[in-house]
Amino acid sequence: MADFTKIYRRTTYPTISPSAPSQDQSGRTVLVTGGSEGIGYGIAEAFAIAHAATVILVSRSQDKLDKAAAKFRSDHPQTKVQGLSSDSSDASAIGALWQKLADDKVFVDVLVLNAGAIGEAKGLAEAIFFFNFNIIANLHQLEHFQNQPDESCRQKVLINITSASVQCYNYPRAAYPGSKAGFANYLCHVSEAIPEDKLRIITLHPGAVYTAAVKIPKDLPIWDHPSLSAHMAVWVSGKEAAFLHGRFVWANWDADELLTMKERVLGDAAFLKVGVTGVGSFTTQDCKLN
Repeated sequence: MADFTKIYRRTTYPTISPSAPSQDQSGRTVLVTGGSEGIGYGIAEAFAIAHAATVILVSRSQDKLDKAAAKFRSDHPQTKVQGLSSDSSDASAIGALWQKLADDKVFVDVLVLNAGAIGEAKGLAEAIFFFNFNIIANLHQLEHFQNQPDESCRQKVLINITSASVQCYNYPRAAYPGSKAGFANYLCHVSEAIPEDKLRIITLHPGAVYTAAVKIPKDLPIWDHPSLSAHMAVWVSGKEAAFLHGRFVWANWDADELLTMKERVLGDAAFLKVGVTGVGSFTTQDCKLN
């Protein structure tokens, strides 16, 4: 998959730049889970550069949120920022978060699901936690996001931050890629029943971005520049990427080359979706049930 496009990107470039007029996010409110640091914070900053009206950072740590929001206000004074403490692994906390947004009459246009369980599950209880966090909790996020009170019928965009481990064998930690693949596959299917102009769904592998959670040295040459995932997240939420609704995309893939595949994507319901390696996909019409 690393050679899916001829150009393999490691940092940002003009097509996906959030400062480009084509990536304008004016008027939009963007909510990022796991938004106080790392990939999530970088994505939030990119949306601010693209003129998002409001950015909401969600994290369990109020201290991290306060520091992140203060830095954000200093660096991006043109964008309103709010830090909301919430446990993105807990359904009741997720419900309370979205109820507060509704009470405050806040409509979220773009939801970035960046928070999740990572690492190694050493037993059944930990494996269950991974699946509850990376699938069940995200289902609750999606449900609340879809059902926001909205009289204007604005388009919503869901960006699911996932992992290349979904496609990686042999991968030593089964619960992480298994749970990530489960939600990614669900979104591939559910997107078929949701019109893109109502809710665009994109699953995005952010590339190899160094964060505090990884155990590999920061000075190795494997790491992509943080701007790549951040700016690609803005691009997949923009007008040019509408054809990628329901698809699985790597941030490293060249956006210009992806644009040349538009007709293939629109003509093949399974292209760039989670499936079985080496086996062609099929439609329900292909199934002849006796």
